[in-house]
Amino acid sequence: MDTGDDTTAVAVVGLAFEFPQCDDWDTLTEILRAGRDCLGPMPAARARATGVLRSDSDQEGGWIDDITGFDHRAFGLSRAEAELIDPRQRKMLQLAVRAIGHAGYAPAELRGHDVCVYTAGYGGPEPTLYELLDETGRRHGAALTGSIRAFAAGRIAYHLDLRGSAMVVDTACSSFLVALHEARRKLAYGEGASALVGGYELVLGRPPSRPEGADGLGVLSATGRCRPFDEKSDGTTFGEGGGFVLLKRLADALRDGDTVHAVIRGSAVNQDAGRSNGLTAPSPVGQAQVIAAALRDAAADPATIGYVEAHGTGTRIGDPIEIQGLAAALSEVAADFPATARATTLPVSSAKGNFGHLDCMAGFAGLVRIIAQFRAGEIFPTAHFTAPNPLLGLDGTALRVADRCEPWPTGALPRRAGLSSFGLSSTNAHVVVEEGTAARPAVRPAAPGRTDHVVVLSARDASGLRRYAAQLRQAVAADPRRFPLADAADVLVLGRDHGERFAHRRAWAVTDAAHLLGELDGFLATTDPAATDATGTGTTVRAPLVLALGSPRDMAAAPDAAHLSDMAEAFPGFARVLDEARRHVPAQRWTAAQRHLLRLAGVRALLADLALTPDLVLAHGTGALADRYTRGTVDLPTALAQADEEAHTTAPDAGRLTAALAGFADTTVVVDLAPDSALSLLLREEAGSRFETVTPRSPAELLAACHRRGFPLDWHTGLGRRPGRRIELPTAPFAEEHCWPDTALATPVAEGPSNAPADAAPERTATDTTPAALVLELARDVLKEPGLGLDDDFFEVGGNSLNGVQLITRLNDRLGTDLDVMDLFDFASLGELAASLGTEPPVGTAAPTATGGSAVTGSGGTTVTAAGGAAVTAGGGSAGAAAPAAVEGPLSGQQAAIWAAVQLAPESAAYNVASAFLLDGPVDPQRLTRRLEALVRRHPMLRVTLHDGADGPVQVISPPEEARLTLERLTLEFPGTTAADGRDRLLARLKDLVAEPLDLYGDTPARYQLVRARFGDRDQHVLVLTFHHLFFDGWSWRILMDDLGSDTDRPAPARTYLDYVREQRELLDGERGRQLVEFWRKRLAGVPAVSLPADVADADPSRLPDRGADLPFPIEPELAARLRALARGARGTLNMVLLAGWMALLWKIGGSRDVSVASAVTGRVSGHDDVIGCYANTVVIRAALVPEEPFSALLAAVRDAQLSALSHGDLPADRIVRIARPHSAEPAATTNFSFHNAVEPLRDLGPDGPAVELLDVDPAAPTFPLSVSVMEYGDALWAGLKYATDLFRPETVAAWLDEYRTLLRNLAARGPGATLFDLFDAPSRTVATPDVPDFTF
Repeated sequence: MDTGDDTTAVAVVGLAFEFPQCDDWDTLTEILRAGRDCLGPMPAARARATGVLRSDSDQEGGWIDDITGFDHRAFGLSRAEAELIDPRQRKMLQLAVRAIGHAGYAPAELRGHDVCVYTAGYGGPEPTLYELLDETGRRHGAALTGSIRAFAAGRIAYHLDLRGSAMVVDTACSSFLVALHEARRKLAYGEGASALVGGYELVLGRPPSRPEGADGLGVLSATGRCRPFDEKSDGTTFGEGGGFVLLKRLADALRDGDTVHAVIRGSAVNQDAGRSNGLTAPSPVGQAQVIAAALRDAAADPATIGYVEAHGTGTRIGDPIEIQGLAAALSEVAADFPATARATTLPVSSAKGNFGHLDCMAGFAGLVRIIAQFRAGEIFPTAHFTAPNPLLGLDGTALRVADRCEPWPTGALPRRAGLSSFGLSSTNAHVVVEEGTAARPAVRPAAPGRTDHVVVLSARDASGLRRYAAQLRQAVAADPRRFPLADAADVLVLGRDHGERFAHRRAWAVTDAAHLLGELDGFLATTDPAATDATGTGTTVRAPLVLALGSPRDMAAAPDAAHLSDMAEAFPGFARVLDEARRHVPAQRWTAAQRHLLRLAGVRALLADLALTPDLVLAHGTGALADRYTRGTVDLPTALAQADEEAHTTAPDAGRLTAALAGFADTTVVVDLAPDSALSLLLREEAGSRFETVTPRSPAELLAACHRRGFPLDWHTGLGRRPGRRIELPTAPFAEEHCWPDTALATPVAEGPSNAPADAAPERTATDTTPAALVLELARDVLKEPGLGLDDDFFEVGGNSLNGVQLITRLNDRLGTDLDVMDLFDFASLGELAASLGTEPPVGTAAPTATGGSAVTGSGGTTVTAAGGAAVTAGGGSAGAAAPAAVEGPLSGQQAAIWAAVQLAPESAAYNVASAFLLDGPVDPQRLTRRLEALVRRHPMLRVTLHDGADGPVQVISPPEEARLTLERLTLEFPGTTAADGRDRLLARLKDLVAEPLDLYGDTPARYQLVRARFGDRDQHVLVLTFHHLFFDGWSWRILMDDLGSDTDRPAPARTYLDYVREQRELLDGERGRQLVEFWRKRLAGVPAVSLPADVADADPSRLPDRGADLPFPIEPELAARLRALARGARGTLNMVLLAGWMALLWKIGGSRDVSVASAVTGRVSGHDDVIGCYANTVVIRAALVPEEPFSALLAAVRDAQLSALSHGDLPADRIVRIARPHSAEPAATTNFSFHNAVEPLRDLGPDGPAVELLDVDPAAPTFPLSVSVMEYGDALWAGLKYATDLFRPETVAAWLDEYRTLLRNLAARGPGATLFDLFDAPSRTVATPDVPDFTF
């Protein structure tokens, strides 16, 4: 391999590709060797699946058969979100994972490491998926981010947690090769440990039309075929596909035992610039210079280049220019090596004849062809080549077109090839590629006496497991005698994922390749579906594990010392036990009983390393002695001394055995490590066939049995090593499903069984009223995830605590159950939730009527009973009334609390709820007014005012026919300032506008303002909407923004806020109300006030703050992603992690371990998701902190506290405060934390309206001394801290935010096992740390 300067050489250690009609080496080699093309019309199945209408005028090309399949669950995506991700980016995700696996690594091994991601900029003029969506689809937050080309590399880095640089390189046709060059430079300078380089090209939408009347001088072929360098060449045609290579520095790859498939020896990039006849015209001078530069960069004699993969587009003029430039470069560089001369002509070809022009990935197709030729030791012919284009001018050059399949001999140096890629942007690239190490490494000899190896397979579904096994069988059968079994076993165990998402498993302990072939044949021959995984269900639900440790009746069966040494060499746990034993008793003096003792103790150490803890240990004789040693009740010298005596102990007690096994389920697995012992005999008598019993003869058999039965194992710790050689082996197939949205083209038709998991349960019919059907129906509706199945984990497919409350509330309404949202977190799947509800059909599954009364349908519309008993007809006013009448009703509990607070500070804007939308485009004020009036007609709480009644304030709702509003038009002047520079000034002026108080008793307390901001360079328009919290909450913004973006006027919601007020009063006056009061009385008993060190002497935190300000708190996408992953691992949510961190900060700055924080809950009940109103309530989250314990303990406490509060959030906030502070005006909590999850952004004001950008104009007036607000707005995470300026200085609050950010970053880096002491760095110099005895820095 040392053929040049290795310091800049980069190795290709992993590779995955997908081209038309092939995605594996064997098929690719057959296509290239035969010189056939894979071009034709768009496949009919693909057209149907994507809703494309084909025609006879379509251009033929290299099509990928299926672009809708995607394993969204493998990346933690809901199907709804996955359908909105451009299929090119979905393909990239899967191919990046495949490339990592091809290198012999599990993606988890690269997580958190400095791995770079470079992708080629796809698409060009072709549409993205976003451009194909209808208006409804485009309004979804994931639609835009799913198609932005710039996100392609970042998406891979995010999902795989790769922390090197991630970028998209777009130079048109040369993009991949330029990205490869940049990645090579990055690695050469030590700016990354490895790099993924790749991309994917597709033609979405209608196929391009075949060109008419082409003269052979254009780019697109009129015949739909690409004929590189041929006399009949008339241009190129498009091709689809792509893939990834995993790169490492060559020295690192050789050190790590990687298989090196190719070496990038040299590379160069340049620009034609002014040397060509136009921007898109090629320059032979520019091409010659880049090829010469790459050869010199590789220090390569042109005589050592055995093949050139040309750009070769098959154009009449482009091909001759390329040959001219290549010949000139070879001649120029050859002068640097006067002592050598080329003995034969140099073959040139291009893969475009086989697959078409892959645009940005053209260079990738060429690289894969070169490596395929390295593997075969052959040079493949050029597709469609019969005779050279007469303009090529090959005479007098050392070049020829590869026209046949021929051997590619090797000599003293490895095979070398050149690879060119010339962009339509005039950016040129060339690389020098060298053959890597031998494709099949030498067989690693097995350790003496170690006769078995653990071979494991884990797959996403049952069919994938069988395909995986078949591919492995093919690899072994190719050459069983030379198959490197030891290396393969290590890669399949340590270089593959075996987590919860890989629930279908198989494992064997085998002695050689022939043994493995037999096991694979037996598995593939079976037709029993249960044989494909441990449990027959495809889940990794852990069965109970019982470990039996007895004394063999014949100690002659005990392993000898040499066999124990073999185990110690293979497993660190064994080695620790034997090393300690040797220090006390020499191995040659070990008795049979002692050797048996050491074997059992070694197995227990191995299981501990594997993180596998038995649920019950049955031990007797020497087994009991080994167990006592494992538990630390005796030391090893004592155990060794007692071993012979314990071997002859009395028979085990049958009664105790029966009692010990009484509570175990039939799914229990018994692992018997001494099957000939008295304990084993008694166990068979007592348990019979009730339990599955495993009797492994070796640690390898034990590991295989545990893996196959779904026990999670920490393989890396248990084996204590990395693979010695990362050899090429198959990877687990993805479990792809049909993922395709509704587009503006046509309605897609799912194609056949391949569009869904092979083992998916059949869809339930509409008449299915079982609890399982109801759970699926409601979960699919709540998550907008129509593909959910009973095996899905609610929280793995987009669920969180808020929509979890929605699901539980709806289930309780439909079934009459009393489920709690905390229960939802205890179920690993929706099926488990359904099973907990029983098997009988629910009683009364019909949805409730709008008000709980009788629904009467008349000819004029649907009549329902309104609050107060008035009959109101939805279609035409009050029943029997001549004119519409206003409706009035009392305040809800939340409204009453807000009204009381407003009376104390009537001029405060603390309860103004405002948003500002920057409009990008022309604005028609009359049209905008009509759109806003439609909203007011639809939503009664936008037509409400307050009146004073005999029993207090009353809210009065005017009829929709009287809905009128005034769109106030204002102008703000910013002379001499550009719009970009004046953004902060504009926001400040807008905040002043929304801070004006609203009159609750006058006209409807709402403002609609259209602001014209006049800057020096342009005008901007901002729509400012301000409502009062008395009638409008945070959830209401979701409804309003969805309506603003709609292309139709929608009918009024079936239910009203006054319905909710009535139902709330009934609830609070009944048994549920008494239960709520009792819960909060217990929960808040003795709750202390959280001390905040104010900057103002004698500050009163119980008084509503007079003035406020806010500070933004950026949470970077990478940090948010890592915190979300941490939350998922703890079966929690990002909300819970951030709240736990905030409570930790309050402990640090205040010193109290009993921390309470106010937190908003949506308060939405079934049937009110689309109703505007003040449903939001504030509850108190109370948790105890133990700073010496890991953060995970605090997170668990916060999770339980938050879920309990959510489940009891129906009691209005003022009543909760009175329960907590019955004789005091002191608040129950002095800080507030709110989290708004999954807010869909408003993109446009209707289908024809201007684009919209949300501006942050939240009034700074605080309702708490400190208030944190976090919002998931599309893919972005907005956060800020509002604080009382009459209590705290800005620098104090900024320092606290720095501390909070430090904790979150340390938490993401160190994990939830770190204590609070670990997570906080040294205290800020501007903040005094309270004197807390147990806390030091």
